Amino acid sequence: RPRPPPGLVDVLTAPPAQALVGTCGVLGILLTKLGDRPAFQVALPIASFAVFAILTDAGSGSSKLRKAACVAALCIGAINLIEICVLSGEGIAKVHEVNESSSSQVGVVVVGATFGGWLGAQPSKDLSLRWQALTLSLLLLLAVGVDVIRWAREKASGVPFVPWPHPFGIPLCLGYALASTGCWRWRSVDVALWLPS
Repeated sequence: RPRPPPGLVDVLTAPPAQALVGTCGVLGILLTKLGDRPAFQVALPIASFAVFAILTDAGSGSSKLRKAACVAALCIGAINLIEICVLSGEGIAKVHEVNESSSSQVGVVVVGATFGGWLGAQPSKDLSLRWQALTLSLLLLLAVGVDVIRWAREKASGVPFVPWPHPFGIPLCLGYALASTGCWRWRSVDVALWLPS
């Protein structure tokens, strides 16, 4: 029986597509003020290395590389949380200024959406649903924790805190949901096209 040609899922999970997603995340940091934050200063070389590894085919099909990317994302979220906890009052005011800039908000949306999309597009054989769910849940908890601590510290410092729909969590979840749902549907279509009538 002839093997079916590559479907949409194969295209989306191919190294060029994954490298493109990673490049968007890198640009989301480089072209905004996010590079001033320690967590994103760590994220930039990690994301750049991941794009290089994918383009050189050094680990595009590696389950270990995918798990390492999830662990790295959680480490970056933890660094962000630690930074908020240890900053001085002046540091909190500077973080507030950076976070309120439109470019930083756009950058956070891009980073969240691209990582969520990458996570949702991973085949379960390469990155289990348990790993995906755990990574997504812990990233959301870290992001909410940062917001709660930042709100408390900004309130104590007299800096006005204006809550609004989370610029990282919502794009992260939407990117994951759209990618995972889309891949599931496209995979079903690809299989259905090759089932015997």
